[in-house]
Amino acid sequence: MSEMESKALAEKSMLNWYNLTLENLKNDPSLKEAHTTFAAVYLSNTKMVSLHIGDTRIYRLSQGNILKTEDNSVPQVLFDEGIINENEIATHKYQNLLTKSINFNEEHTPTIIQQAPLEHSESLVLCSDGFWVLTTEAELRQMEGVTPDEKILRKQIKTILKRSKRQSDNITVQWICNMNPINNSV
Repeated sequence: MSEMESKALAEKSMLNWYNLTLENLKNDPSLKEAHTTFAAVYLSNTKMVSLHIGDTRIYRLSQGNILKTEDNSVPQVLFDEGIINENEIATHKYQNLLTKSINFNEEHTPTIIQQAPLEHSESLVLCSDGFWVLTTEAELRQMEGVTPDEKILRKQIKTILKRSKRQSDNITVQWICNMNPINNSV
């Protein structure tokens, strides 16, 4: 399989996952007014493909750097237009107003990004706004190059709940770390 065919297959797989989630939502009439976000990653020895929609973020932690997906939210648009700074996205009064989501009324196209494969000691954190809004960059950096540990996540969630005075949005997080060197010749 060529590299181009491989990339197309990865993107198609990601879109299939997304469409399945959308169909499940639409098949439940009690969720007619619901809006939700979605994030997923596909990892192989030769690439990483991420898909997201809404304000669920995917962070890539690499050598002390933090790369993240852009939100599909009104504050992200305001930041992109230079009206607010990046730190104001999390606390902006319209932080929960999404420009894209999974919902009954409108179909939005998720953002798909192809990147280099996850290198040894790099970490990914897929998380809802209930997690990232109240997690500092220093706390995120502590998740790089460390085997994911439920105790560390529980401690961070307790910290988030304390900071939010238990008024936080849902807190959803998935933490992945590549602790094995990848043989990119495969």
